[in-house]
Amino acid sequence: MKFKNYLDVISAKPAIIMFFLSIVVISLYWVIVFMKPLDLIRDSKDRTWIELVDNVEDGRGYKACPTSYIPNCTLTNQLTAIREPVPVLLFSVYIALTHEYMIFLQGAQLFFSLAILWGTYWLGSEIKDHLLGLIAAAAWALYLPVVRVEIHLNGDLAAGVFVTYGMLMFVRAIKYGLLRDWLLSGLVLGLAILSRSSVIVFAASLLAGYIFHVWIIEKRLTVGIVKNVVLAGLVMGLTVLPWVIRNQVVFGKPMMGTTLVGYNIYRHNAIIARDDFYPHYVGPDEAEVLLSELTVKYPELNTPINEVQVNQIFQNEAVKLILANPKEYAQLVIYRFIPLWFNLGVLNQYGDPMTILDYLVVAQQVILLVAILFVMWKGEARLRFLGLSLFLFMATYMAVGSQLRYLIPIAPSIIVLSALSIPYFLPNLFSTRIPDIYRNPRV
Repeated sequence: MKFKNYLDVISAKPAIIMFFLSIVVISLYWVIVFMKPLDLIRDSKDRTWIELVDNVEDGRGYKACPTSYIPNCTLTNQLTAIREPVPVLLFSVYIALTHEYMIFLQGAQLFFSLAILWGTYWLGSEIKDHLLGLIAAAAWALYLPVVRVEIHLNGDLAAGVFVTYGMLMFVRAIKYGLLRDWLLSGLVLGLAILSRSSVIVFAASLLAGYIFHVWIIEKRLTVGIVKNVVLAGLVMGLTVLPWVIRNQVVFGKPMMGTTLVGYNIYRHNAIIARDDFYPHYVGPDEAEVLLSELTVKYPELNTPINEVQVNQIFQNEAVKLILANPKEYAQLVIYRFIPLWFNLGVLNQYGDPMTILDYLVVAQQVILLVAILFVMWKGEARLRFLGLSLFLFMATYMAVGSQLRYLIPIAPSIIVLSALSIPYFLPNLFSTRIPDIYRNPRV
């Protein structure tokens, strides 16, 4: 039997392969968890998540006091917006169901990873066919950057779930033109924004990119298409609205994102004003020094002002430094692609050495980079605007601060688009190189 025939047999029974890949994800995950359980003493990020989740689950409110981020929080009521609400609420429900066993709380990440596995398969199948969906799912099951995400508590995998399924609904919407899919894409992308606020850039560029594409490239923009896109955007906005209103009530300002935006802009960009500046990732020790310098300059950071006011001080100071040092800032932004895509220069700032795993991660990321750039070059126009939305999301972190785990929410979509390069290199395995999203538009 020829190799293609084997692939035909496999793609004809995707459920069996997906069951096997699910077992792979589960097995690898629990190996990771037992080898590296949560270290709440060493990792302040995990402690912050636990504190916030515990307070929500116990009914004490959306409260936390991370003094390494918000220096005056011990003087306030500790109502916070340092984390987006959806992952916190999901973890809170999970911890209530598992009676606060730490290993099971960490195991919540497994459910997110499995959901992404199936979402990646469905997304690849919708864009191309079952075979490509299985290839993309297999790539996610063996995607090594997830390892360093799964050993911590964070909202990256939760955001990845909603971004992947939001992308799936969006692809179905532009493929079939059903109002139901447009509304679902708006809802799920809204939940993605409530899991990682930077997703707003990705979601907005998807909607705007599609309008631009059908208007300029395909030259078939209609009132119906505009109506569907507007409705999707409206649903997305309504989904995010409760969080905005909550922040208005708590802090007196309608804020969509988190109160760590200003901190991160300042932490990762204040180095451009130093005489010995060189582009690098700013680790926690250096960040502590920078924060101490700022509290001396702004004594109000040691008074009971709320988080939004603290965030504004960080943000204003960062903007001043960027405007005063544009050349250094430009160098830093360009450099940040390296830690964002390869995670190079990040681990050493936390006192962790590079391991074989990390070198394998770099190798995987090189392959994905070459593949997605090839698809952006050779692929059809619809793939280009989908890919451009992913790169705009990355540009957001390059402008602020970057490390590889920030790519996790869009990593499944990157994997699917990268897998679309395979039909170009192995055309005999596929009936056509053209993805169905382009070949059979119904809108």
